[in-house]
Amino acid sequence: MTQQDFPAFAQLMQGIAECCNRALSARGVALYFHLLRGYAIDDVRAAALAILTTRKYTTLPMPADFLEYLNGGSLEDVACIEAHKVLEAIRQHGGYKSVAFDNAVTQAVIMRGYGGWARLCASCGVQDGEDWFQRQFVKLWLVYHRQGIRHVGHLAGRVECAGGQCPAPVLIGDVLKALAATGGEDMAVPDTPEQAVALAQTHTEAQLAVMHDHPDEPANNLEVESEPVGH
Repeated sequence: MTQQDFPAFAQLMQGIAECCNRALSARGVALYFHLLRGYAIDDVRAAALAILTTRKYTTLPMPADFLEYLNGGSLEDVACIEAHKVLEAIRQHGGYKSVAFDNAVTQAVIMRGYGGWARLCASCGVQDGEDWFQRQFVKLWLVYHRQGIRHVGHLAGRVECAGGQCPAPVLIGDVLKALAATGGEDMAVPDTPEQAVALAQTHTEAQLAVMHDHPDEPANNLEVESEPVGH
């Protein structure tokens, strides 16, 4: 939000206060605005409506309530989604490929909590231990997030760890965020979604060339996963 959005924001907050039968001072409105200024006014308004629709208490929603909604749910929700993302990546790609996740906390958990991507894939029985893994991963992810622990850079697979020729890392999740999580290593971070799509296509073509030069290499080691961007 910008300063131009403040009148609309103040009106919104006063309306919320009235719904909760509470008074909100000008200083209180200014504090809410300061804490939520990183979000668009339309998103804040949508969050307010969602909170009021589901809220059973008459207390005034705190800024943390807005932030939880605006950030896609509670930290526990995000951690569960990240755990599921890791399990899906293990199923689809296995430990031979190098990967880059779109969440630096997730990468830190894999590196520090599980000894790296190759070791995690070797030790994690997805079918037998999925529930146990998800519970443990969520606990670690929450701790790492709250402590500000991040890992920038891709996660080496078995081929790379063994010193073999390795194509560009598989991009897991959002392409732009996954590229950002690598810290730009060995690749330029794109400025637009269109550049990200072009870069992902470049990685795919490079990997196809590796497949041509090394036809005996398992095909599942040479894929790039990318999701649509800009939608």
